[in-house]
Amino acid sequence: KEQRCNAKSIVCVVMDEAHRATGNHANVVLVNLIDEAGAKFRLVGLSATPGSGIKEIQNVVTTLRISQIEVRTEDDPVVKQYIHNREEENIIVKQPDAIKILDSKFSELVVPILERLREENVSPQLQYNSANLKPFTVLTAWKEYKEKTGDHRLDGHFDTLRGLTNIRQLLKEHGVIVAKTKLSELMQTAKFDLLRKLMQKPIF
Repeated sequence: KEQRCNAKSIVCVVMDEAHRATGNHANVVLVNLIDEAGAKFRLVGLSATPGSGIKEIQNVVTTLRISQIEVRTEDDPVVKQYIHNREEENIIVKQPDAIKILDSKFSELVVPILERLREENVSPQLQYNSANLKPFTVLTAWKEYKEKTGDHRLDGHFDTLRGLTNIRQLLKEHGVIVAKTKLSELMQTAKFDLLRKLMQKPIF
């Protein structure tokens, strides 16, 4: 965009952490700009964690115009020489009942806000199961909506939904204390007025 180089002259792009190329991520913007400049280029995408499922991987493949996939596992001779021997033990820790109960309560708050945004057809990204909704997805959907419409009437709903999804994620990954600390921080921020009102509900 700043014309620092002639994008049309680019012939090869090597992209690490290629699995992040979703939504409006900088990797996606970069590839689109080079493509729009008319460059005849190839892209090499590298990732140790390409995705949790076929749908996520296919999304990256499509976005980056990938035509060939090569997989290397720890047993591959090329990789094996760089890996030290190690022993692994998987320990499954049962999620405390308190976290399940709190997550259920937060879910009750997320659903009506999500339904309100869906009524406005703000973004296809918000059509997925609310249980798997991530803060970054909400932020991306918000940016897309503002760029498309210039409408700020739903800013409070987006802010609150992003805050709630962030808290739910912290609750599941780090526990009650970390989630509570984040919630306290958000409730002291002016733009989270809707969240403060929700916290006054009897369920909390």
